[in-house]
Formats: sequence, C-alpha cells, structure tokens
Amino acid sequence: MSKYHLTSLIQALSKEELRNFKLYTSRLQTSKAGINKNVRLFEEIREKNQDEFSESLLKCLFPDENRNAYYRLKNRLTDDIENSLLLLHREMDDRTDIYKFIKLANIFRLKSKYDLSFYYLKKAEYKAQESYNLDLLNLIFDEIIRLSVDHYLINPEEYFQKKKENQEKHQKTMAIDYLISVINYKMVNANFDARDKDVSYELERLIQTLSIDLQSTSTIDLEFKVHELVRKNLLQKKDFPGLENYLIECFERFSAQSLFVGKYYEKTFVILNWLINVCTINKKFSTSMYYAEILQEHLHKDKKKFFSKYSWMFHQALVINNSFLGRNDIAQQLLLEIKENPEFSGSTFYDHYVNLNLAISYYNDQKYKLALKALLPLLDYEVQKTLIPSLQLSIHIVELILHYENGDQLYLLSKIPEIKRHFNKELKLGAYNKEKEFIRLIEMMAQRPDWLRHPKVKDKVEKWMMSLPPFEPGSNEAISYKLWLQAKMSGINYYQLVLKAVGGF
Repeated sequence: MSKYHLTSLIQALSKEELRNFKLYTSRLQTSKAGINKNVRLFEEIREKNQDEFSESLLKCLFPDENRNAYYRLKNRLTDDIENSLLLLHREMDDRTDIYKFIKLANIFRLKSKYDLSFYYLKKAEYKAQESYNLDLLNLIFDEIIRLSVDHYLINPEEYFQKKKENQEKHQKTMAIDYLISVINYKMVNANFDARDKDVSYELERLIQTLSIDLQSTSTIDLEFKVHELVRKNLLQKKDFPGLENYLIECFERFSAQSLFVGKYYEKTFVILNWLINVCTINKKFSTSMYYAEILQEHLHKDKKKFFSKYSWMFHQALVINNSFLGRNDIAQQLLLEIKENPEFSGSTFYDHYVNLNLAISYYNDQKYKLALKALLPLLDYEVQKTLIPSLQLSIHIVELILHYENGDQLYLLSKIPEIKRHFNKELKLGAYNKEKEFIRLIEMMAQRPDWLRHPKVKDKVEKWMMSLPPFEPGSNEAISYKLWLQAKMSGINYYQLVLKAVGGF
C-alpha cells in the first residue's frame, strides 16, 4: 500500500464520486465539529495539494499538535470515502449483490431468524450460479452448511455434494485463469514478439486442451476463455487477416446467441476494441471507424454504466484512424479537447496515451517544441514507474527522435548512455533488438550531424532500414523506425511517408 494512501484515494475520485462523498458526509450523524474537520482535511489535500504528512497541515487542524487525534481523523476520513464509494457503486457488478445477500444472511442467523437467513443464502446461490461466480458459490455452500447446524430443514448432504461438484468446475476454471495470466505476462515482457517460442507453444497446447474440454463442458465462461486464447494465438503469429475474420465471426455469433449478457456484457467492449485495432493494422480504416461507432452505441447503453471505463477505446479509434486518413488536424483537436476536459482524467489512456499521441500529432506537423512539451509529463520519474518497460522505452525513443529533429545533438549524446544503462536488462533481450539497434544508429547520427556524407554511416543506416519489415499501422513503435530513417535519407516529411505507406493519401 502507498504511504500516501489517503491522498491517492482523494485524488482518484471522479466528479460523480466527489458529489456522492459530499452528500454522504452531510448526512453523517456525528458532531458538527467532527464533520467540519473531515471536510477541511479533505479540501486541504484535494484543493490545496497539502502533504498529508506535513507539519503545517497538522497545525492547521490541531493547533495543539495532537498527532493521535490527527491520525484518528485521517482514518475516519479514509473510512468515510471508502463507505461512500461502496454505497455509490453497490450495483456495479453481480459480486456486490452476492456479498450483500451473504451479509444479510449472517445478520439474520445471528438474530436466530434462520428462515430469513436461508432465504438470502438461496438468493445468493441463484445469483452466483447465474453469473458463474464459482468461488463465491463455494463460500455460499459453506454458509448454508454452517446454517444447517441451527436450521433442521436444511439437508447438509445436499450441499456437500453441490460443493464437491462446484469445486471440480472451479479448479478447472482457476487452472485456465492461471495459464492465461502467465501467457499475458510472457507476451508483455516479450514485447509482443512473435518469435517467442515458449509463449506460442503454451498457447497452442492450451487451446488444444480446451477444445477437447468443450466437447463435454459448454459454458459461456469457457466459451469466452477459448476465444481469448485463440485471438492471442493469432496475434502472436501476426496473422492479422485471420484475426480480423475470427473476431468478426465471434462478435456476430456471440451477439446472435445472446452471450453478451449479465457480467459478460463487458466482453463486448474488449472484442470491439480488438476488432477496431486489427482493422487499423490491416489498413481498413473505414471498417475500423464502423466498429468504433458500434462501440459508441454500446457505451451509451445500460445507463452508460461502462462509459467512464471504456470511452477511451472510442477516442483512441477516432484519433488513430483520423491520423491515418490524413486528418491530423481533426485528431489533434480531439486530443486537445480531451486534455482540457477534467472528466477524462484519472485513467491510464487519458493521462498517458493522450500525451504520447499529442506529441506524435505535433511531430506530424513538424512542431517539434510543442511535441516535446506534450511528451514532458510522461518523462517524469513517478509517471515512468507506473508504466511497463516496453512503453517506458518507447516514450524515451520518441524523446530522442524529437531532440534529433530539434537539433539537440549534445543532449542526445548525454541522454543515450543514460537510457542504455536504465534499460540494460531489456536491451539484452532478443525481443528488444530493434530498439537497441535504432538507439545505436541515432547515437551515430548525432555524433556526425553530416552523416549522409559519411559512406560508412549512411550504408549502415540504409542496410538496417532495408532489413526491417514493411510499415505496420498500430505497431508498438510510436514513430516507425523504418519510415523515420527513410524520411532522413530522402528528405521527405515523415507524415507524408506514413500516409503513402497506408494507402497513398
């Protein structure tokens, strides 16, 4: 847990959560002085950015410097924020309802109202079965067996048998979830490199195993798990046409079979996001925009329940596809509107990727100083710590490119050794060979500003550039290494080469 837990909690509140917290505190049946101090502490941290451990804040609230009273106040405020969040989001998912029924059952068991206790446990059982929450189902069966000691109408044998059958299903599901988690981890740390044989082997093996299991067990949960593994296998192989066809087929089939229901409705956004991205990679920008519109329709359904969580997918699609369609001005304007709208702060995409996309958008317009200014927040040490190594390195490479374009050779020659030291572990891995070589070439180019007149350097740049695969929209290169080097070799604007590569706009 972070040392600054209270500060993190306060700063993470959305507008809606902030309004709810204020309503919650106004209804608390405590002393007026207690509420005032709670509110004052909240405002000092949120509005005035006070350090929760500062002496000045302690003296502001407790002139006698009573530290124990101050720590009690902090704990009370933390509890109030947490409780207000639980009240506001009490209907966020099925698990919340299930926990509510279990709590009610325990209350009535302690009151010796066993019929009512059993009634709520049965409601919890039905809800857990309906939503396929097998872990909670085990807990519910345990509660029913415990209740059977006091309630003679419950046959414990029936629920021991139910628990045994449920545990078998749960163990299988847990094994699948474990393997999916391991594969996710390996893919991210392999920089999504298709050459990683271990990841490919694990995917193939697991898909074959699950295909056999499906013949005897068919559940919505397992259906989606198989889908997740197949799409990741196609991604690992870089079979993007096959991935596009598979995603379209699954989306249409799952929709026709009404599988996007209950807790599985959220899967709609995941599959549509994959579809949008793979269509972009396949240079089908109009098709990508079509699925983005479908995603937007779903964002507004169910009382916009998932809007705040997944609206970034829609905005990402608009930014990327408009950029590849030659409408950089539209993409740039959207990014600026997002940055200025406080409603969109607090998520990784809006706080980090918007800055990165804005930097690239300015770069496309050859506005290098504005691009560096947009990138600056992502170079902060505290921000970097929250990002995966591949994204950290990608951001630093964009920084190197921007400084090169700005003619900051001396800065590059001091910065590159620092990057090499910091990413020493990653740059030793085969999955990062491209990044390693690209950094080496930028260093050589910075050492010789007139490198185009040096046959050896020019030859090395040209040979490596020609060894790279064709430009791929949506790759993990924020700025294409191949097209950037080609732009330097030919004197043609980078963005013009991008548009030519994706369809001659």
